[in-house]
Amino acid sequence: MAAKRMIYKVLGVVVGVVFVGAGIKDRTHMSHLQSVGKIAVVDPIEGYSVRKSRGYSTYTAEFRFTAQNGVKIVKKQRFPEALVADVDARQPVNVLYDPNNPHDFIFERERERTSWMMVLGGLGLAVAVFLLA
Repeated sequence: MAAKRMIYKVLGVVVGVVFVGAGIKDRTHMSHLQSVGKIAVVDPIEGYSVRKSRGYSTYTAEFRFTAQNGVKIVKKQRFPEALVADVDARQPVNVLYDPNNPHDFIFERERERTSWMMVLGGLGLAVAVFLLA
């Protein structure tokens, strides 16, 4: 029984550490794009797909924009639900892209998105499992 409990502790801590690592990686990526990123306006989006699973919807579309150096970027990517109304209304959608790698972009509305919840949740999970299991 003690061995089983130890396995649960280790697995819980590992999962928590993975969440912390993913959150830190996401924050680092976001910070990088905010510091070096350039803004571009996406060409009007012709359509998008919606995939529903377990109460969540995932939106995917092909995004096209021209980078500052004139390179045309076309990339199929998921986008946040907050953009659906703008896409449906054919409103301009801005992206923030890495000028050294224009295929690496986020939506301007995601600038404020923080991944601290993932970091804190992973840390909380690791500590809780370690102390309680």
